Amino acid sequence: RTDKHTFGDIAWIRSNIKIPIVYDEQVIGILILDSSKPNNFTADHIDLLHSFANQASIALENARLYQAERQQRVLAETLQESLKALNNTLNIDDVLDAVLDSIQQNVEHEAANVMLIEDKQIRVVRQRGYK
Repeated sequence: RTDKHTFGDIAWIRSNIKIPIVYDEQVIGILILDSSKPNNFTADHIDLLHSFANQASIALENARLYQAERQQRVLAETLQESLKALNNTLNIDDVLDAVLDSIQQNVEHEAANVMLIEDKQIRVVRQRGYK
């Protein structure tokens, strides 16, 4: 995600510190502090900020993992509901519509089709979004 921020006038900044937020040996962010006081940041500040950055990296990764797990859970539940709906019908048209409905709910797209192989030939059996 990219956010655009305008920091405005920065002429007031007399000291600045940037601490990388690192997780699994990769920089995933930066902690930046500015001060109007020259030489405001000490070695103790740097140590403390590194601790904050380390804690932030773990919290950010935990949040990312939680969100990924949540998305997977929602997808699994949706697929389970789709499978249930598919198993409740033997009508091929209903099955094909249910497949495309499920895909539409879970994957952003403009058009989709279902092709089946019959007698070594590929045939479009259902489509949506094509003009």
